Amino acid sequence: MIARLACTMLIATAFGCQRPKSDMAVQDRFETLTPYPRTDQPSQRIAPEGAISREVIDDHRPAMTATAIRQGQRQFEIFCSVCHGRLGNGQGMIAQRGLSTPPSFHVDRLKTASDQHFFAVITNGFGGMYSYNDRIPPTRRWEIVYYIRALQAAADFTNASEDTRRALIAAGDRPRKTGVPQ
Repeated sequence: MIARLACTMLIATAFGCQRPKSDMAVQDRFETLTPYPRTDQPSQRIAPEGAISREVIDDHRPAMTATAIRQGQRQFEIFCSVCHGRLGNGQGMIAQRGLSTPPSFHVDRLKTASDQHFFAVITNGFGGMYSYNDRIPPTRRWEIVYYIRALQAAADFTNASEDTRRALIAAGDRPRKTGVPQ
């Protein structure tokens, strides 16, 4: 039995059991953006309408103005505050309901992160956060980034003591206790 199996494998190897190559395996290869020899078009496919090149992502960046920051606040409150909290401390209603807590924008790692980092996270998602690429246009994403920077600056430059700032950031959107004047 083993001899018969070995003989069959030897014959299959000797005569070859290779499948014929498909057209895909023998086609020419072109470097990206080099001219295609049969036309004057580049070898790369044309991007679909509305696609944003990684190289020109800053082209959609509006000037940082008070209006842009206000618009960013509006967008932040619509899309972001439910998880990140209205103060950006990661204590939004989702976290208060026991789901995963996003990081606070007031930690050193995110204070020193680039604006492009925040834009990329809004665009592509990160960790438990999904992409908002199809929900928020690029200009509005930049306005959200500006508002995040405003939140960070407000927490850093208030005249409150360090302990008071930490307490305010930690408290965030937690509901007030009943019986306490608002």
